[in-house]
Amino acid sequence: MRMGSSYVNVGDGGPDDVLNLALRVMSAGDDFSEQARSLANAIHEIEQGHPWGDHDKYASAFLKNYTDTPEGSHTAANDAVRTSLGDSGDALSHIGSTVVETMAKYSVTDQGSGSDLSKLHSGKAEKAEMVETVAKAPGHGGSANNSQSA
Repeated sequence: MRMGSSYVNVGDGGPDDVLNLALRVMSAGDDFSEQARSLANAIHEIEQGHPWGDHDKYASAFLKNYTDTPEGSHTAANDAVRTSLGDSGDALSHIGSTVVETMAKYSVTDQGSGSDLSKLHSGKAEKAEMVETVAKAPGHGGSANNSQSA
């Protein structure tokens, strides 16, 4: 089992490409929201005319499957389809919005981590210089010239 953090790859275009795609998804959801609700309302209006026919065995069988609530559900199939369709634009917009927020957090974290790594690297270089300076100092045995013989 692998423990710890793993590398996140956001593709060749980096976070900006993901962010741009998320903005397009969010915009598409916003644009589709009203149309989706209109389509759901149109389906409801068509259903009122009973386009499947009236009172024969085929219409009755269809209507039973179409309007009955399946076991384990609280919503009839036809209502679930209309509701899902009506909400689909908002859901698409929400997905885009969530990715935009996530990429903003990712970018802030990535920049902060880069800054921390830069400081760490800089600190290692400074520490290495200090160790080298101390090693060269008289009496520290860091070179042949400073070693004491018995």
